[in-house]
Amino acid sequence: MAEQWIGRTHFDQLARKYDCYRMLDEAPVDYIIRAINRTDQSICDLGCGTGRYLIALIKAFQASGVVVKAAHGVDTSDGMLKTTKLEGDIHHPSINWVLASSDRTGLPSQSISLVTAFNSIHHLPIPETLAEVERILLPNGFFAIYTRLLEQESEHIWGQWFPRYSEYSQVPTREVMSNLFEHHEYIRLVSAQDFTFERKVSFTWICEQTENKYYSTLGRYPQQEFETAYSAFVENIKSNYEYLDKITYPSNYSIFLYQLAS
Repeated sequence: MAEQWIGRTHFDQLARKYDCYRMLDEAPVDYIIRAINRTDQSICDLGCGTGRYLIALIKAFQASGVVVKAAHGVDTSDGMLKTTKLEGDIHHPSINWVLASSDRTGLPSQSISLVTAFNSIHHLPIPETLAEVERILLPNGFFAIYTRLLEQESEHIWGQWFPRYSEYSQVPTREVMSNLFEHHEYIRLVSAQDFTFERKVSFTWICEQTENKYYSTLGRYPQQEFETAYSAFVENIKSNYEYLDKITYPSNYSIFLYQLAS
């Protein structure tokens, strides 16, 4: 199968309405807040997109009494960063929005206590990104990755009913995430947690999200195959959900927390 590369142009085009069609899950943010015991934080969010998770994380830390000394949102999409600046600057005017790749952030070595990647790890160059994370982390610093796993793809509505969705997906397997730093002597996996969310949406919302490819997996289909699969998907939804204005389906994700040794 020829891979359709999903790059910055795809996300530039989605930026303006991205937050309308992608949900923000509070549970992984709360998990990070509970798991990391520090009185202050310096944060770097890789593949930050519109900054929605970075902003939520800052708010949550501040609400728990933690001082956020510095916050950096790193992304290769100029459109995403431009979209988020107004919202981000209102809530935390000192956020540093960085137009850069995850393997070349330009941040100083040993300057970050928490690196995060929310729903972005499958877009990043993994070996180079891991080396960069190890470089910028402070001793005892953490790296949190929130992602859907390949084993979880078949359980949500697109994985169930959109033909070949799991085949086109680039999200990692649980084994990959569990052994992500196996060749890095000083970083280890300290905890992992699975989450299940019950989504409640309308048929119109699902169609709009699918047509506009707000899940990047959909952007990997050749256009003719996408159109054929989309028609089948619509019929599958109509056939398997009685109330199209109140569709409910499970959405599963996992978070992995790694720590750099002192």
